[in-house]
Parts: sequence; structure tokens; C-alpha cells
Amino acid sequence: MDSTAHAAARADNGARWLDLVATRVNWPSRAPLERLPDLDTLRSWLERHALAPEADPTAADLATVRQTRAALRELAAARVEGRTPHPSAFDTVNAALTRAAKAPRHIVVPDPIEPGYLRRWVPDVDAALTLIIEQAIDTMSSVEAAYLRECEEASCRELFLDSTGRRRWCSRPACGIRARVRAYRARLREGAIDSLREGVTDPARVLPAHN
Repeated sequence: MDSTAHAAARADNGARWLDLVATRVNWPSRAPLERLPDLDTLRSWLERHALAPEADPTAADLATVRQTRAALRELAAARVEGRTPHPSAFDTVNAALTRAAKAPRHIVVPDPIEPGYLRRWVPDVDAALTLIIEQAIDTMSSVEAAYLRECEEASCRELFLDSTGRRRWCSRPACGIRARVRAYRARLREGAIDSLREGVTDPARVLPAHN
């Protein structure tokens, strides 16, 4: 697995659907990072999340996943920001559900390797998307919606679930580190400015005038 696929697979934002949203990084940017650049990466991500379909993903599937990802991002961001989502987000999600309803749904089967374990038999990407969308709807239509957070790092804005109410940043260490570095530098600047002001206003530091 290359670095892009590894980064896409390792995201842990509290729910599978949020992990999908996180496969596009730096949403506010004009040049966001795409972590699902090709079919191999999509297949690896689905396998990682126990959604590997029997049918190989196609280019059309990849496009649909990206469109659905953007729609879920819009629905969740609107919930966090307290605004009405764009109507196109509902259209995209409902279209994906309608398309999946016309195809075979996933079923539960015994795990072929681990006795006693269960696994889902997922016929295609549409069926996998159905599971992801349903999980997202369950989150955003329940008390769990109150746990949705958006990373405070301006260049990130990744969404995650936080039941503690204390987290400010997503699971990527870089976001918290950048924020702390900026805060530290700001304190240094404020300290330097205060020192300069004290040097000007403190009478003890005023040099005597020469005759």
C-alpha cells in the first residue's frame, strides 16, 4: 500500500462515514488532497472498512463515491455550523439510495477464515455506499449529531465525533501541533511587545539627559 492509500485507510474519525469524508483533505482549499485517487485505493479503503464488494469497482463507482462523500460532508458541515444544507446534497444521497434499492443488498455470511465470525457479503459499491449513507443518517438524525465537531485548524476542517466535548482538532497530529506552534509564537510576540512598552514607560530605564 502506498502512502496515499495508507493515509486514506488509517483515518479514524469515530465512524466509517466520517472516515470516507476524510479521504479528501483540506476541504476549504482550492487544491485539496485527494486520498482516493484511483480504483486500487478505493478498493483498499473498502477492504479496510469491511466493505469489499464482490464486483470490482469501476470508474463510475469511484465518481459516485466521491460525489456521495461531498454530499455527506455538506450535510455534516451544515449540522455543525447550524445552517441548512445545500439541496444538491440531499439529491445526491437520495439518488445513491434509490440506485442501491434496485440492486441486491448486502447479507450476513459466516467468515470463511475465522470460525464463529461473521462478515458482510457486499455485492457491489452501491451496496457498500448504502451502508455508509445509512450510518451517516443514523448519526445526523440522532443525539450523536451533537458530538459532531470540525477541526479548528483552518486549513483542515476535518469532521469527527467527540463525545467528550473537549477535542479541538482531528486525529491528525499535525493540526494540533500547528495550532500550538502559532499560539506559542503569538505569546512570544506579545511578550516582546510588552517588554518594549515597559522599556519606554519605565522611569527607571530613562537615561539622564546630557548637559
